[in-house]
Amino acid sequence: AMALPVSAQVTVIGGGLAEDCYIAVKADTRPGRDSEQVCTQALENETMTRKNRAATYVNRGIVRMRLEAYDRADQDFTRAAALKDDLGDIYVNRGVLKFYQADYQGAIDAINTALELETSEPHVAYYNRALAKEELDDLTGAYFDFLAASELEPEWELVQRQLDRFSVSG
Repeated sequence: AMALPVSAQVTVIGGGLAEDCYIAVKADTRPGRDSEQVCTQALENETMTRKNRAATYVNRGIVRMRLEAYDRADQDFTRAAALKDDLGDIYVNRGVLKFYQADYQGAIDAINTALELETSEPHVAYYNRALAKEELDDLTGAYFDFLAASELEPEWELVQRQLDRFSVSG
């Protein structure tokens, strides 16, 4: 079974539908349309800071990506970047989207941007970049990115399973 990338939800603080959207995305790896509706209602009906609005676009983009509505997910990531282009988590998720679209170099480029901007979940960024590198047959690069993810999040079983597939020789 091929390993799949992991999304980086963006925390929304302050309650209301925007926070409900974040919680729905974090809790549900296979969301239904109801998660998308909660996020849409938050964007349409709530007053929020620029950061929370950008975060809510990212979170709705994740829902749409999981529903395989890739164009709509990309639109949400673009809207988020227009509001707060220094939010690294936008680019982690854009990298995941590029991975699903089999644009592995595009995934790496987006995730590099995320790491430069200091994403809130760098272990997720390294993990996803490793998957993309592996698809491009950069096994050494993939190994070192899996290792970086493991060093940042030592208890993460998913990355440990990936590292177990490698045998390193001097």
